[in-house]
Amino acid sequence: PHFGRIPSWDKAFAMSQARGYECNLNSAALSQYFPLDTVVAGIGELLSRVLGLHIEFQDLLPGEGWTSDLKKLIVKNEDGEMRGTIYLDLVPRPGKFNHAAHFVIRCSRMLSATERQHPSVALVCNFPPSSGSNRTLLSHGEVETLLHEFGHAMHSVLSDTEFQHLSGTRAPMDIVEVPSHVFEHFAWDPSALKLLGRHHSTGDHIPDDLISALRKSKEIFSALELQQQLVFALTDLELHNQQRDLSAKAIADLAASIQNEHCMFETVPNTNWELRFGHFVGYGATYYSYLFADILAESIWKRHFAGDSLAFGAGKVLRDKLLRHGGSKDPEKLVRGVLGDDSLTEVGGGFRPTRFL
Repeated sequence: PHFGRIPSWDKAFAMSQARGYECNLNSAALSQYFPLDTVVAGIGELLSRVLGLHIEFQDLLPGEGWTSDLKKLIVKNEDGEMRGTIYLDLVPRPGKFNHAAHFVIRCSRMLSATERQHPSVALVCNFPPSSGSNRTLLSHGEVETLLHEFGHAMHSVLSDTEFQHLSGTRAPMDIVEVPSHVFEHFAWDPSALKLLGRHHSTGDHIPDDLISALRKSKEIFSALELQQQLVFALTDLELHNQQRDLSAKAIADLAASIQNEHCMFETVPNTNWELRFGHFVGYGATYYSYLFADILAESIWKRHFAGDSLAFGAGKVLRDKLLRHGGSKDPEKLVRGVLGDDSLTEVGGGFRPTRFL
């Protein structure tokens, strides 16, 4: 169909319609295969196959939880050794943090020469029950988000650092988003999707034709989505490069000018999109790392997972050469350890992925 010039407020709707038209993809039908409890169980099976972990639910101890909807996962090695605890806080409630995030409650660290403190983390999302049902059916995007946060959790839980300030995601931003982006790839992989998705009423796996349509839809607006990520990164850099205090109007004008210059969807006057992007605060001039991590994660996936995504060997490389080190090793050395010495090229005194050149 011909949309003509599309205003910014119709962007998401138009993209969804175009994906459905070009790929014969029905998002509502796809969601029928992603009940929340089934997806969580599928992620447990995925972690077992890829990382050799055992996941089990446990009841909360008295006073342990902060909400009645909380789920507690215990992570163990195959030999039964305790690795850590993951709290799942996945459904919305009044006053709750309204984005998706990984929060560290307690870091991994060595308490003595032989005893390790077990880490605990919380994965916070907001997946509401589906309309007309008490059961939560996830969109594919929400499945990808949950996998992203589990990537962060694995970085924390599998960390073997001596000191807690170097544990897991307490690492340089150039590397901290890489595990989460690697895990996003499972949301698009046919073998992994068979683990993650079963129809909520029939128990059937996702049909191959639906998986094919989903994978085709991934590339349709990839350039447009890259544009938007560049806008976020450029705005983040420019805001933190200012040598003076900025007024609210100056910040809005700066964000609007970058959006208008680098994205085909222009800013709508007086809507202040920058106020809805909380990463400007948490990342502080390092949001570029999201795209940097995306490049590295794709390279890791192609090198180690693409042939057999559920093979333990691929996960062992990720675990032993990246996840276990947290922030205790230089990111460049970690990347070279996972991808080889030719994966980074020196440019102007620094390093960038070879794929950039």
